[in-house]
Formats: sequence, C-alpha cells, structure tokens
Amino acid sequence: MNIAKLTLLLGNFFMTCNRFSPLEYYRFLLWIFLRFSYKQISYVFLFPTGY
Repeated sequence: MNIAKLTLLLGNFFMTCNRFSPLEYYRFLLWIFLRFSYKQISYVFLFPTGY
C-alpha cells in the first residue's frame, strides 16, 4: 500500500470516527510527511493528478 492510499484511508477513518479534530488530523499528516523523504512526499502530492 502506497503512502497516498494510506493517508486517504486514515483521513477517512479519522473523519468518520469523529474522534479527531481537523487540527489533530493535519498535525498527523505533518508527522507522516516528516517521516518520509521529499521524493515520496512529492509523489503523494502528484498522485491524485496522475503524473
């Protein structure tokens, strides 16, 4: 499973459970981004566009 799909799944899980505020969700995203290299981060951002 790639990072983009994992991020979307976790985001949907957090929002449906409604246990996390948007601020905590974005803080979690930031934590993910800091754990991975810039190349993988750019892939996550480019993934939805299909490039």
